[in-house]
Amino acid sequence: MPDAPKAASSDRSATFTTPGEHEWKVPEGVTTVTVDVWGGGGGGAGGTGGAGGGGGGGAGGQDFTGLGHGGTSGGGGGGTGGGGGGSGLHMTCKVDTDPGAPVKIRAGKGGASSAGTPGAAGGTGGAYGTTAGSGGNNGTDAKGSTTDGSHGEPTAVTFIVRGPAPTQVCQAEGGSPGTGAVGAPSGGQWAGGGKALGIGGGHGSGGGADGTAGTGGGAGMQWSCASFLPPSKLESNSGKDGQVGSSGKTGNPDAGIGELGGKGGAGGQAPGNTYGCGGDGGNGGDGGDGGRGADVSGTEGADGNNGADGTAGADGNNGAVVISW
Repeated sequence: MPDAPKAASSDRSATFTTPGEHEWKVPEGVTTVTVDVWGGGGGGAGGTGGAGGGGGGGAGGQDFTGLGHGGTSGGGGGGTGGGGGGSGLHMTCKVDTDPGAPVKIRAGKGGASSAGTPGAAGGTGGAYGTTAGSGGNNGTDAKGSTTDGSHGEPTAVTFIVRGPAPTQVCQAEGGSPGTGAVGAPSGGQWAGGGKALGIGGGHGSGGGADGTAGTGGGAGMQWSCASFLPPSKLESNSGKDGQVGSSGKTGNPDAGIGELGGKGGAGGQAPGNTYGCGGDGGNGGDGGDGGRGADVSGTEGADGNNGADGTAGADGNNGAVVISW
């Protein structure tokens, strides 16, 4: 059975927000109605994961000969944000109809989002050596891409009336999806091991944040109006582009948690928060912190942290129909 219209704030309006088919009848005595139609919003695309941080260097030497501390490795580069979905078209028009005329409504579903990609592994730390510790290993690059979101569905209202034109249709197009991101951030570079006589290992460089951000989806533009007059309102918004992440930073033993890894790029936003709005794009994952060098005799350098996963985009909002009289 068709879904009943949801109750509206006024007893002179009917609202349909559940995607799919609905049926309604024009009230007795009513010959003109105002129809607001929103197409479904496009889905947002997911972001890509961040690269892993490099492994810290192992300690070298012994306390009585002068312990050399291992160097701290660089942070991984941040992932790339996906594009936000475009909104479905919002249209308002007046329609002449017959009292009691049947009306068929199809509310469009918002487009589905796409998933993000996982972050890459951090590098392992270097080993302790009585004369010289070994260097750590590079963090893993995070090459990957996400798929586009899905299109929002159109929303349509069909009036079945008497006369030479037995059907009159109001239809608004759904929004286009955000496009997927391409991420190619580099892992943080390894740090050198310490050496006897108190010679410290060198610090590793941060990984780069190459990639191509997802682009925002286009807004719904196509429409038809069951009226001799043009619509009194036509409005829609395109989704925003995602952003490329930032590079990781050079190893620094005094850095706080989360300060060495590059930041993931923001996903493209979808303007608005009502019927037919597009879904936001997913954020790129942060790069992993570089591992700290060992500073105690007999210890290994710390492993680099894994890069964070890119987040999924958001689904587009469903379309809707509001009929008032």
